[in-house]
Amino acid sequence: MRRDLVRLRGILQRTVAIKAVAATQSPGGGPAKDGNEPDRPHQTGRPARGFWGPPSHRSRRVRSIERAATGLIAALLISARCIAQSPAPAPATPLAAAPAAAVPPYKPEYKLSIAVGPAYAWGIGAVHWAQLIKERTAGRIVVKQFPGASAVGGDVAREFVALRDGTIDLAVGSAINWATQVKALNVFALPFLIPDSSALDAIIRGDAGKTLFRTIEEAGVVPLAWGDHELHELSTSQRAVKKPEDVAGLRVRIIGSPLIEETFRALGAMPARLKWSDAQNALLGGTADGQETAAQSFIATKAHTLNQKHLTCWAMAAEPLIFAVSRAAWDGWTPADRDVVRQAAIDAAKRETELSRGATQSAIAALGREYKEAGVEVIRLTPEARAAFARAARSVYDKWASEIGAEMVKQAEAAVSTSQKP
Repeated sequence: MRRDLVRLRGILQRTVAIKAVAATQSPGGGPAKDGNEPDRPHQTGRPARGFWGPPSHRSRRVRSIERAATGLIAALLISARCIAQSPAPAPATPLAAAPAAAVPPYKPEYKLSIAVGPAYAWGIGAVHWAQLIKERTAGRIVVKQFPGASAVGGDVAREFVALRDGTIDLAVGSAINWATQVKALNVFALPFLIPDSSALDAIIRGDAGKTLFRTIEEAGVVPLAWGDHELHELSTSQRAVKKPEDVAGLRVRIIGSPLIEETFRALGAMPARLKWSDAQNALLGGTADGQETAAQSFIATKAHTLNQKHLTCWAMAAEPLIFAVSRAAWDGWTPADRDVVRQAAIDAAKRETELSRGATQSAIAALGREYKEAGVEVIRLTPEARAAFARAARSVYDKWASEIGAEMVKQAEAAVSTSQKP
């Protein structure tokens, strides 16, 4: 429209100039080769070319200019009327908002694997984690629990691999069970390294715990929080174990850790890996003399009815739990939902740890009081007596420390030493 206004101004200026010239010249003239002859043949009585006269005698050029000006004015008026009646355009934004990143649709249900049922704090912690995730994501992430490692055919040794491959989505797994895939996790089973819960906390809350989480993530799984499933003790039927010599010759049912198996062998025992159903028959029938256990487990399995009359609290190994997610599931969630799942894991792990340690204290107290009538004896080793077991298993400690990694073991030992200072 601006261009049209400029054009109109030029036409009007030319018209004014022609009128001024006409006013200063007298009529007359005649045809000439290079004169101002009109475009059509000359007619007698018409004014000379180049002069304005009455409208009926205006030149063709002047009438053409007037028609052009009139048409342009009309067009400009119509355009102005249309602009006035049209809605105002939306204000322009400096930059268009970038479209949100596409997020793949969530699964209808995510699988969470745990090795035990809800009778243990371990199982309660897993259930609580699943509930928190559902509540805090408003149902966007629904988690189904698979106790007894049923999502991996009941084989806890396959749990980490299934998590890494995305066969399962979440797990609350044992550090000792996962140590076959992540060798650094064997630090918790180094014989007699971790004497109590304070020492375990010093490891998992400090530099060693951070290093272990990085190692787990490098192995293909996303760790989110630490839990706890008690210290490993020893129950026996034939005799109480108070010194290293008492272990010699005992047939002991153990879990599937090669490090723990080597520790028992170094102490002179005959360890065997048995499923719980087979272990029950062996303990009841006398073909097994004892078992690697914990105070909670002793009561939960009613081990005193399986000829187990002695419980030695020697803290041979610790068993922290790891709340973790598969990389595939983690990458499929929005950053906001990842934060929700992580915080839910931290909150559930805190509750699980409190329940586990509270249950352990209650179990030991009950064994020493209520189960005493059933003939159960609880042996608490002094620091000096425990140190004797550590010396007897030192060769195993040194061998596995080199496989775990000198720096990892150094961090763990420093954490334990700090935790034991008054």
